[in-house]
Amino acid sequence: MLQAELDEIADQFFNCGGPSQSVPSPTSGFSSFYLTSPYTKLHKFAISQHLYLPSRKIVCEETMWESKICILLPSLLVKQFIKWLSDMKESVENRLWSVPDEHIDAIHNSIRNISANQETYTNSDEFLDAYNGPSFRPSVEKYRVAFGPVPTNLHVQQFKVERKTYSYITVGTASAIPCRFQQGGLSRLRLTLHASLNSPERIDHILDSRFYDRRRTLLNAKAIIGELSQKIESGWKVPHVNSIDKQNVKLLADIKELHENLVDLINSFPGVGTLVGNLFRWGEEYEAGIKRSFHKGCNIVTDHLDSQLDNLEASIISLNTKMAVIDSMENKEESYEDYEKSARRAINACLDGMLQLVESLIDAQLLGLVLALRRPSDCQLFYHIQLRSDLVLSQAVTIVATGLLAFVEEHAKDWVSNSPLITIFSLLSCYGDERGMLEDAHDCWSSFKNRVTFQFVACASSVCSTCVPQVRGDRSRISVNLPLPTNVFETLPENLKQGQSISPFTVLWNLGVNHEATFAHTVAGVSALEQTVNIAAANAMQSYVNGYSGVDQAAVDSVRDLVNAVSLEPSNKNMAIFRLSMVANNALNGIPILCCKSGKDRSSMGITLEEGRLIRENCGINNEQMGEMVVCLRRDGVRRENCRKNVGKALYSFSPFQMHFLPKEFRPPAGTYAQGVAS
Repeated sequence: MLQAELDEIADQFFNCGGPSQSVPSPTSGFSSFYLTSPYTKLHKFAISQHLYLPSRKIVCEETMWESKICILLPSLLVKQFIKWLSDMKESVENRLWSVPDEHIDAIHNSIRNISANQETYTNSDEFLDAYNGPSFRPSVEKYRVAFGPVPTNLHVQQFKVERKTYSYITVGTASAIPCRFQQGGLSRLRLTLHASLNSPERIDHILDSRFYDRRRTLLNAKAIIGELSQKIESGWKVPHVNSIDKQNVKLLADIKELHENLVDLINSFPGVGTLVGNLFRWGEEYEAGIKRSFHKGCNIVTDHLDSQLDNLEASIISLNTKMAVIDSMENKEESYEDYEKSARRAINACLDGMLQLVESLIDAQLLGLVLALRRPSDCQLFYHIQLRSDLVLSQAVTIVATGLLAFVEEHAKDWVSNSPLITIFSLLSCYGDERGMLEDAHDCWSSFKNRVTFQFVACASSVCSTCVPQVRGDRSRISVNLPLPTNVFETLPENLKQGQSISPFTVLWNLGVNHEATFAHTVAGVSALEQTVNIAAANAMQSYVNGYSGVDQAAVDSVRDLVNAVSLEPSNKNMAIFRLSMVANNALNGIPILCCKSGKDRSSMGITLEEGRLIRENCGINNEQMGEMVVCLRRDGVRRENCRKNVGKALYSFSPFQMHFLPKEFRPPAGTYAQGVAS
C-alpha cells in the first residue's frame, strides 16, 4: 500500500507539468495574421529512470507555418525596383542630352542594360501578381527567374517543450540562384568590376551607397528650395524695425544649412568639378547649334562649378548684408518697401543659385556613372550586379520581416534600446555554386543594417486579417512598414508606437557540413571565405554584446565561449560554432534563421538538432537520450512534411556517399533519405 502511494506521488512529480516559466502566450489569432497553413506534430517520449521510479514522460510539439508575406512583400519590392529603373532611365535620357557623339555609346549601353533589367522585373511582377499557389517558393522552383525575388522554402517553425515556445525561421539561402554563378557571387563580382575600372574615382561614381546617398541629399535639397520659394512668394514680409521675426531667422538658417550641406557633398564627390565643367562646355556647343538643335525643357548647366559656388556665396553675403541693414535701419516708412523688395530679390537669388547648383550636381552624378561604365563589359557587369543585389535584398527583407513579426510580441520591449539581433546560420559549402551563394549572402547581410529599416504601424482596419506591408525608399535605404492588429500594436513600447524605426543587426555564420565542404577544405583549399565569414561574425557578436543595454552575465559568457570557439577553428566543420551561436542568440533574445541551398535537408538536420538541445536544457536529459529524440524528430516530425511540400516526397535528399562526410549530429535516420531526390 505504501509503495503504491509512493509510486503515485513520484508519477505526479515527474509527469505533471509545473507552473509555466515562459513568457505570456502569444495573442490569440496573431499567428494567423501573418502565417498560414500550419502543420503540427505532437511527440511523446518516455524516459526510463533508476530506483524503480516510473518512466518520465516528455511531451513536445512542432508546428511549421508558411508566411503570408513570402509572396506579397517581394511583389511590392519588385514594383519599387521597376520604379527606380524607370526613374533612372528617364533621367539618363532627358538630362544627358548634351553628351557628344564620342560618349553616346556609353549612354546607349546604360539604357540597354536598364531596359533588360526592367523586362526581368516586369516579368517577375506579372508572375507574382498572377500567382495563386502556396505561400512559399518550393525548392524545385529556385532556378525560375520570375521567382527570383522570393526566398526559397521560407517557413516559421515553432517548438513547444515544458510550456515554453521557441520560434525559428528556416529558408533557402538569400542568393540569386536564377542568375547562376559562372563568375561567382556578389562579393566576387564587385571585386571583378572594381579591378576592371581600376580607378578610385570611377569606383566612387558607381557605388550604390554613395550614388543614392548623394542623390537623396540633392533631391531633399531641391524639395526644401521649393518650399522656401513658396513661402517667399506667399506673403513673406521683412520684420518691422527693431523687431525679431522667428520665421525669418529660420529662413536664413535654412538657407545657410542648405549651402553647407551642398558644399560638404561637393567636397566628398571626387571629380565633380570636371563633370560639371564638361556639361557646361557641351551645353554651350549644343545651344550654339554646333552639333544639333537644343533640347527645350531640359536642364542647362550655366557655368563651371567653381563659378556657381562663387556666385552663390556672393548672393548669401549680399542677403546677410541686406538683412543686417534692415535690422539697423531707423523707422522710415518710405524706405521700408524698398528694403523689403531688395531682401526678397536677394533671397530669390540665393534660392535660384542653389537650385541651379543642385540640378548641375544631379546631372554630374548621372554623367559620372555613365562615363565610369563606358566599356560595354563594365556596363553589363554593373547592371548584372544591380539585378542580383536587388533579388537577394528582396529575399533578405522578406526573411527578416517574417522574423520580426514572429518575435514582436516576445521581444519588442528590447528593441527600443537594442537593435534586434538576427542570427543567420548558413550550412553551405565553399565549393562550386554554393560558394557563389555564400558570396551573395555575405554581401547582402553585411550591409543590411545600413540599408533597411522597419517600422510597426497599426492596421487601418480593425477587421484586417492579413499583414500587408508598405515599402518606400531607394536602393541604398529602404523603409518597410509592418502593420499589426490593434490589440498587438497597443502592447508595443511607446517609442515603437510613435514610429521609432528599428535597424536589425544581422550576423551571418556559415558551416559547411557536406562532402563538398570536405573537398573545399582538404583538396581545393578554398575555405578562406568561410573563415572570413565566421571571424567577422564573431567580431560582430562581440561588438553587439558590448553595446547591449542591460546585458546579463550569461549572455556575455555565451558570446565569449563562441568567440573562443571561432578563434580555435573558424571552419572545418567545427560543430561547436553552431551550438554556441544558437545559445548566444537565445541569450540575447535574437531571431534565429537556419538556411542551406534549399532550406530543406541540411536546414532540417540543423533545426532538429537545435530542438534536441532545447529538450536537453529544459528536461535534464543526457546526450544519448537527446540523440535518440533527435532521430525521432527527424523521422516523425514536421521536416519530412517540408520535404514533401517541396519535392513531392517525404525524403531528405542525401546519398549514402554523403553519409561518410556529414558530421554525426547531421546524419538523417535510415529510411528517411534517398539519393537523386530533387532538392
